[in-house]
Amino acid sequence: KPGKRERRPGRRKLKAGRDYPNSTVCGNCWEGGDLLCCDFCPGAYHHECLGLDKAKMKEFAKWGCLHHRCIVCDRKAGAVGGALFRCVACPMAHCDDHLSEDARILSNNKIYEALGYPSASNTIHVLCSKECIKWYEEKKENKELDTVIEENKNEYQKFIQENKPEEKENRKKKKKQPRKAGFDPA
Repeated sequence: KPGKRERRPGRRKLKAGRDYPNSTVCGNCWEGGDLLCCDFCPGAYHHECLGLDKAKMKEFAKWGCLHHRCIVCDRKAGAVGGALFRCVACPMAHCDDHLSEDARILSNNKIYEALGYPSASNTIHVLCSKECIKWYEEKKENKELDTVIEENKNEYQKFIQENKPEEKENRKKKKKQPRKAGFDPA
């Protein structure tokens, strides 16, 4: 199709759940629990932290977190010159036009890297405000950041183990086995 970009041979788009797990903690409050997982990155959030109605979210076949659009102008990376500034400490992303002067650019996102998620070419990791910088530094100082990174590394190792080709094949075989006749769980 004219105007449609072709993918380079041998490359495929990374997919949450197939190529990497989602984060084990909310990207807003950094607590675990019942999380809404992004279908396009490792982001995971509590419905309440994003102000979303849990029942309405079931209507969507796929959901993309706030890191995939500028929070101010709602444009995606392709519409703003190719990259968004995604905050490591909160669920906000900004385009170049709307990034605060107070923002601090980071070399990487250790939290997502621990999950096996490589930095995307359309992403620049930042701490987007004075509040996020302060909050992140506090998490770093009291070792909470190290704990989250370690939890994500463990989650990634578990994910890799469960998704080895032979493990997937074993699970498929177990599902296909017929139930034994005469079994009554009651």
